[in-house]
Amino acid sequence: MTLRTTAAATLTTGAALLALSACGGTPSAADLTKDAKSSSTSAKSTSVDIVGSVNGTRTTFSAYGATNGSNQKQIQTQGKASSEGLVIGKQAYLKANTDFWQQIGANATDAKKLNGKWWKGAANDPASNPALDVKQMLTEFFESEDGKKLASKDAKVTETKTAGKDTYTVSASDAKDAVKLVVTRDDKPQVVKIENYSSKLTNTKANYTFSKWNSVETYKAPSGAKPIASVLGGQSGSGASGSTGK
Repeated sequence: MTLRTTAAATLTTGAALLALSACGGTPSAADLTKDAKSSSTSAKSTSVDIVGSVNGTRTTFSAYGATNGSNQKQIQTQGKASSEGLVIGKQAYLKANTDFWQQIGANATDAKKLNGKWWKGAANDPASNPALDVKQMLTEFFESEDGKKLASKDAKVTETKTAGKDTYTVSASDAKDAVKLVVTRDDKPQVVKIENYSSKLTNTKANYTFSKWNSVETYKAPSGAKPIASVLGGQSGSGASGSTGK
C-alpha cells in the first residue's frame, strides 16, 4: 500500500468517525420533548414533589403512586397546615392537623376531633376524591404553550447534572423565571424536573420534581377510618389535600 493510499484511507476513516460522533451528539429539543412525553405519560407510577407559593406562603404537595391516580399517597404542607391523603380506587382517606382542618373551614371544636386521625370521604364522590392524574398533568404540560416553546427550533439543550446524574436541560429563554424541562440522559428520557411552570393544579409558577418512575409501592387503605361526614356533615366535600396554588 502506498503512502498516498494509506493517507486516503486514514482520511476516510477519520471522516466516518466524525460522522458517527455527530450522530451521537446532543439531541434536538423537539426529539427530547417528544421522547420524554412518550416515556413519562406511558409510565404506570411515579413520585412527584411540587413546591410553590400561595399568598407568599411556601406550599408543598407530593403525590406518590399510580400515574392515573387510582392508587396514590399525597402529602401537603402550607404554613403550619399539613395533611396526608390516600386514594385507593374511588375512595379517599385523609389525616391532617388542626391547622389544616381550620384552613378548609372546620371550626375549632371539629378540628380537634379530626386532628391526627384517618377519615374517609364519600365513596364515588368526585368532590371527595382528590386523585392527581399525573399522566394528564404531563400531557397538558407538553401540549401547553410552554411545552410547545420547549419543543421549538429556538429551544436550547444543554448537558447538565441533576442530583449527581447525567441529564439534559431544555430551555426556550435565558430569563430566570423561564420554564425549563430536565430529563434523564438516556435512550428513553424520563422527566426529572419541570421548573417555573403554572399548571391547572397550581395556578401559579411552581417547581415539579419527579422520581421512582415505574417503581412506586402500592398503598392500602388505613384501618379504622371513619366517615368524615360524621363530623363535618355537608362540609365533607373537601379533598384529601388542597392545591399548591389556590
